[in-house]
Amino acid sequence: MRERFKVLVGGAAIDGAWAKEIGADGFAEDMREAAEVALSLLAERKEA
Repeated sequence: MRERFKVLVGGAAIDGAWAKEIGADGFAEDMREAAEVALSLLAERKEA
């Protein structure tokens, strides 16, 4: 299932180190950045 879905985490309670530790595909500090990261992840998937 992991190959079908991307995991994006973030917010005030989470940092980039923890996101890497849990194997998240992306991390964002706020909602604006989350949208940018999500679009980037979708673009990567489309190219593959």
